Amino acid sequence: MLTRERWAGILAWSYWPWHVLLLGAYPALFLFSSNLEDEVTLEPLWGPLLACLGIAGGLLVGFFALRRDWARAGLMASTVLLVFFTFGHAWNLISPFLDQRWLLAAIWVVWGVALLQLAWRGGAWVRPATRALNAIVLLLVLINVVTIGGYMAATHTFASMTGEVPDVHVGEAGKPDVYYIVLDRYAGETTLSRFFDYDNRPFLEELEERGFSVAHDSWANYFKTSLSVFATMTMSHINPDLYDDAVPNTFAQIHKAFQARMAVPATFKSLGYEYVHIANWWEPTSRNADADVIYRFTQETEFSTALYDTTLLSALSPEVSAGGSGEDGDGTAANDSEELKGLELQRAHVLLGFDSLEEATQRGGPTFTFAHLTVPHPPYAFNEDGTEPTPEQQAQRTDNEGYIEQLKYANRRTLEAIDQIIAN
Repeated sequence: MLTRERWAGILAWSYWPWHVLLLGAYPALFLFSSNLEDEVTLEPLWGPLLACLGIAGGLLVGFFALRRDWARAGLMASTVLLVFFTFGHAWNLISPFLDQRWLLAAIWVVWGVALLQLAWRGGAWVRPATRALNAIVLLLVLINVVTIGGYMAATHTFASMTGEVPDVHVGEAGKPDVYYIVLDRYAGETTLSRFFDYDNRPFLEELEERGFSVAHDSWANYFKTSLSVFATMTMSHINPDLYDDAVPNTFAQIHKAFQARMAVPATFKSLGYEYVHIANWWEPTSRNADADVIYRFTQETEFSTALYDTTLLSALSPEVSAGGSGEDGDGTAANDSEELKGLELQRAHVLLGFDSLEEATQRGGPTFTFAHLTVPHPPYAFNEDGTEPTPEQQAQRTDNEGYIEQLKYANRRTLEAIDQIIAN
């Protein structure tokens, strides 16, 4: 039975500043729920979420040590979290009308300090404000938790094996190593000539000299890399059932199925091949159930980089021109901090990807190697010689020029990798 004393105890707990921890969790949960289509598992969420909770808890304890009052310490801690995690979102909204990011950062710090002073002085309003914040932030957190949970549950029902494994026998050729190299967003010969004013025939001729067959008038079988690669890896057309009606306008089922068993790697495995999987920052192709070896830069994920871009720390990053930044997957221009962090993450993954491709040639055969390399896909982090574009170069180049520079780099590294493969 709920006595008056127990009810009083519950009410007392409702005045404790739970909103600090909830507000600490909210930025990571909100960003993750806003980008669910490209998230296959919850793995990228845990690290940033725990880091945010640690920051929130540290702020609460620190302000309590100064003020010796949990309610006022909670309001001060939540103020810092609010200022810290909303700057990037504010800059995204205001950047089309304001060139000076430092000015917005200064304004953000000033109003944050004003709120801190208000919370420090406190008053009779502190306890009811704490209770109201607890309820509001709890509701916001629950909305995102339900969204994430519902999405993950709705997209979990994909087949453990996509595509049938044919009955394959080894012929006279034996078991040669097989390499499937995907250069993401690599335009065709006609497109490069017509829209980029670039002649890519020298690279194609280099491929032909190495024994490749080049389909000069070919078209992609699907309009997105994920669909095209998935159809190849399953040796079948896309199954319409993989589009989940519960999650419209997404390719979530296909993105999840990338990490399950697929016909091509499963076929090679059945023949005794070792499956070498070379991944990048894109979560769906970051791993596969059949992979024996996975090469991937893991020190930083695309999600953690995106979360960093929402914080006040992003104001410390040097500004770069958006001229050569390309566009994000949804067609919106990238902001300065996101572009800079994106360049660093892109370089780390691409450099490791090409190095891993050459390293795979040293493994004892037979091997099937799948390499998903995000070049010439933006962001444009490479000059033709492999160096990183300077801010001046970024400012001077158009989007097309940045793409061609990265294309030239991709051409050179790809030929080097192919020569390494042939030599071994």
